[in-house]
Amino acid sequence: MVKMTFIPKGYQTVTPYLFINGVARALAFYKKAFAQKNSCVCQGGVV
Repeated sequence: MVKMTFIPKGYQTVTPYLFINGVARALAFYKKAFAQKNSCVCQGGVV
């Protein structure tokens, strides 16, 4: 069996990014959907 890797050559990790308009609504949804307890929202709506 061939060993599969999901990290491209030359990279050590994969970091996802989300750019969301209406971050407050998105965070409220995530809290409800995933039972999130804490979040940190910085100046400008950056999480």
